[in-house]
Amino acid sequence: MPNPPPSIDRADDPSGLIPRLLAEAVRLHEDALGAPLHEPQADERARTIKGDLERRIVIRAQTLSVASPLRTAFAHFRAGTQAAVAAALIGALLAGAGAARLVLGSYAEGPVNFFLALSSLLGLHTLMLLVWLVVILFQPGSGAVGLLGGLVLRLGRRVTRWLHRGPLELAALRAAGEAFARPPLGRWVLSTISHSLWLSYLAGCLGAVLLLLGTRQYDFAWETTILSERAYMTMARMIAAPVEILGFDVPDPARVAGSRRTGSGQVFDARERWGGLLVGCLVVYGLVPRGVALLVSLGALLRARSRYRLDVTRPGFARLQGRLVPVARAVGVVDPDEPLMADNDAVARPSAAISGNGPVGVLGLEIERPERGWPPAVAGVEWWDLGFAEDRTDRHRVVERVAMADPMAKAVVVVCSLAATPDRGTGAFLASLAKPTSPGCPAADARPPTAPTLTAGRGGAAYSRLAEARWERRHRRR
Repeated sequence: MPNPPPSIDRADDPSGLIPRLLAEAVRLHEDALGAPLHEPQADERARTIKGDLERRIVIRAQTLSVASPLRTAFAHFRAGTQAAVAAALIGALLAGAGAARLVLGSYAEGPVNFFLALSSLLGLHTLMLLVWLVVILFQPGSGAVGLLGGLVLRLGRRVTRWLHRGPLELAALRAAGEAFARPPLGRWVLSTISHSLWLSYLAGCLGAVLLLLGTRQYDFAWETTILSERAYMTMARMIAAPVEILGFDVPDPARVAGSRRTGSGQVFDARERWGGLLVGCLVVYGLVPRGVALLVSLGALLRARSRYRLDVTRPGFARLQGRLVPVARAVGVVDPDEPLMADNDAVARPSAAISGNGPVGVLGLEIERPERGWPPAVAGVEWWDLGFAEDRTDRHRVVERVAMADPMAKAVVVVCSLAATPDRGTGAFLASLAKPTSPGCPAADARPPTAPTLTAGRGGAAYSRLAEARWERRHRRR
């Protein structure tokens, strides 16, 4: 039997809402402490997870030692909120029944004014539904929706805070409060609770109306001082048309006209149809639109819960970036170079095969430009001054000049500082100067074998090994 799909509320699912609320609670708890919790195993666990900063923050929060107490605190909040919602639903149901009893019971000695009774039962509900619809359509980012839902959530937090005290309980309550205050999640949570309360109110109204109409006899009439009979006839037809489509009994135009209250002793013979119209109006203009709004809010709530994300730009989350997403991490040598020969290897440097008949090039590699005496005077040597190479652009310039030289230089002497250690870039540069398959010439270092002090610096041995390795490879290729 296949396993059911994971719920977004599972505590071990880092992509759900509850784990993100847990991370929010950890952030608030650490803010109260003044510093992040020092638990290296949780940080290491988060660093080993593939994903962005938010996912690693959630994994860290689930691994911390405070995760279990915080989950318990969220369970307390959920229980308190559910108790508050249940109490509010029962209160709304009783309020609806009381409103229906008050409206119909006020006409004990005469006929019930139908339009006044209908506006008393559905007027506030319709007005609040229109306000909610306008805010949702024209101000989608506003949090001023679901006022009843906000009151219920506030009551649930107060009950939880009163029953359970402690810093972790406070962090969980604050995390839930901040999440439900942020659109779009908060907007649809409050809207869902508010629509549920209004549905409970309307259900209480409908139940009480059915009970009163089934156990007592009511006559219905309408009366006016400033409006015409035609206006009431038109309004009655507009109200009754959708109700009649659903199969409810409604008064015809003749009975509507005959139900106008004119004085005492008047006989009303359409009470069943007026009663059916009142019940139908509660269903069509009350329960149906509010139920549709509740379904829309539930669908939007599920979508908002699945799309809820942490605001990682908050200071409490941003300070974890260095811990969970380090800028650099040691990964070893990705592309190792060929090993150079050791200092104690007895290798005789071969003589350079001089193929050119031009002058000897001299280049200063990453050294300070001397004030005078450059190029150095050497008896019997005609120097070709290649200048100084400080960066990649200079190196490309030198290689291009050597390659294009005509006649070809006999050799290129590279003068470098023995206080610096050569890197792979230096080796590649020297190899490009001595590349035998392209127009070029041998490259040699300027280390005389009779000058041991030249190799006593930090980079002397490295340059010696580099030069010997280059000469050895060139000799093998030849």
